[in-house]
Amino acid sequence: MIGRDDIPPLHEAAGDLQSSGETVFGAFAGDRLAGAVGYKLIDDTLDLHRVMVDPPFFRRGIASKLLGFVEALERRALRSVVTTGSRNIPARRLYERLGYVETTEREVAPGFWIVAFEKRNAP
Repeated sequence: MIGRDDIPPLHEAAGDLQSSGETVFGAFAGDRLAGAVGYKLIDDTLDLHRVMVDPPFFRRGIASKLLGFVEALERRALRSVVTTGSRNIPARRLYERLGYVETTEREVAPGFWIVAFEKRNAP
């Protein structure tokens, strides 16, 4: 989706995730992990670090449900932030549909750009 397979989350082991300091929730289809979201609450900001869906479960609303769950759980956050690969059109559309606004775009490796989104949450 983003044109690269060398980003760290694609190669992390369970221990890497456990030591990340993130709060992580998963969505399951039976006993299979269909998607997950990882985040940190930093002051009044919900900083989304991972929003992942296993490809066989794409386009089933899993990412939307995970994000909605975390936003409802962390109601004290005044804003939410997330980044994705600039070429990840489905993720960009998801964030925009959920009320996120593009804030910046930057090159993080030669030829690889990411875009940041922010959403103001109701107090």
